[in-house]
Amino acid sequence: MVPMPTPETAGDETAETTTLGETSVQSSESAPADSTSADDEGRVHETEEPNQAQTGLDDPAIAFLRQFTTSEAVVARLLKSRVWLENFGGIEGGIYWRRIEQLPSRDEAYLIMHSLVWAADIGLKHNSKLPWIEKFQVVAAFFLKPYIQSVCSIDRLVEAGCYADALGLCRAVLSRGNLILLFSFEPQLYEYWLREPQNPCFLESHVQSELENRGVTSLRHYYNLLSEISHGHYIGLRAGAFFEKGLFPKVLGIYNYVYVLLKFFLAIPLVAYIQVGLYDPQLSRPDSPLKELDILWNAIMNTALVQGRFDHLQAIIVPERHWQKVGKDKVAAGGMLDFVEYIRVLKTFHPASGKPKPLGKEYQRLLSLPLPTSDPDTATAL
Repeated sequence: MVPMPTPETAGDETAETTTLGETSVQSSESAPADSTSADDEGRVHETEEPNQAQTGLDDPAIAFLRQFTTSEAVVARLLKSRVWLENFGGIEGGIYWRRIEQLPSRDEAYLIMHSLVWAADIGLKHNSKLPWIEKFQVVAAFFLKPYIQSVCSIDRLVEAGCYADALGLCRAVLSRGNLILLFSFEPQLYEYWLREPQNPCFLESHVQSELENRGVTSLRHYYNLLSEISHGHYIGLRAGAFFEKGLFPKVLGIYNYVYVLLKFFLAIPLVAYIQVGLYDPQLSRPDSPLKELDILWNAIMNTALVQGRFDHLQAIIVPERHWQKVGKDKVAAGGMLDFVEYIRVLKTFHPASGKPKPLGKEYQRLLSLPLPTSDPDTATAL
């Protein structure tokens, strides 16, 4: 597989002047070298603190990130990822991480996206001796570019007032996340999906059912709600501010709604990447880069991803038509992925000892079959 360049692997052949926020700096096509170095065993050492000359970013961005981490090395890593994204044609770095206290979800979505980039980069650099983890690292690398493109596309659509289209893309982000959760239970499924994506096992409803049967919410209620918008249903378009006055209306409530959904959906692959990686003895060391990312993740989970936060409630609670019956006298009125529950379920598939939990019969039957013959284009992604 030919990986997409990351902030740590991109070349530096072309230099250009980039203006980010209020600071103009000379930058290369890739972000500057990381402020951490690793020895042969993967231990991380801080080498220097971030500053404006290195990152091209001003104090508001640094202050925003320090709400989630006290590590200067982690701040530097995220800031340089931001420069890298802009240099590869992504969203201009100076327009997010501005500490807009009233509506922080856009900034937080970008924090989670850059954390995804970091997680995939860690996997690209580390050759795990555990085959199932190595396979899942390929999954993380494969989906990195689609995630980055989706985030940047959603951002541009929201800024243009095209909320319905942005929410349609959010559905794609959610669908991708469910597939990654399934692959985290059995990474070999990725090879079957890559060769035969139309297999019924990989249809959205089948993936959702399999996750739910294992005790992991698939967020089916959001998928159904966003499908109404994607398919142009009146009731869905109305919820997406499609019928507001003007061709490109600016509706602050929908603006916030999109970014709340986006950041929670992006958190799905992030928790999977981190938790699978931590099964590797080298990556689970206290001084490994993945442990640093895990510390950042816990800070994000306990701040940016608190479901009961006031600015989240509009997105967390779905319309009554999408409530799900979860017991004799109980219904679920929404809610996002329970990260703690997912981690518990993941351990049943990859226990330290004993027999791992199997997937459903449909997936066991698929895994018992030989892999379909792949064409040359598919083979490059394996």
